[in-house]
Amino acid sequence: MQHPATHFQPQSLPPAVRIGLAAAVALLLTGVLAVATSASHTAVRHASAQMQDTTRYVKLPPVEIVGRRAVAMDSQDDAPQARAAAASTSTPACVQPT
Repeated sequence: MQHPATHFQPQSLPPAVRIGLAAAVALLLTGVLAVATSASHTAVRHASAQMQDTTRYVKLPPVEIVGRRAVAMDSQDDAPQARAAAASTSTPACVQPT
């Protein structure tokens, strides 16, 4: 069954409705812009607060000396022999206490 072809002409909205829709869209965009601006300023304040150079105090554990190196600095001729002797008799400096 076929419907008769009727051509409807588009109707324009009354001016009061068009002005109302334009005002609603402008108000909505203004609200979105205000929220985005506030969020941006808040993010910048948080980021700048985190980047501030503040003094931080750290409590380090006590250091224990486990060995000393004996290096002869008397003459250049004795230096290689003294270093070899010190290396063979002293405790390595990087040993951690157990």
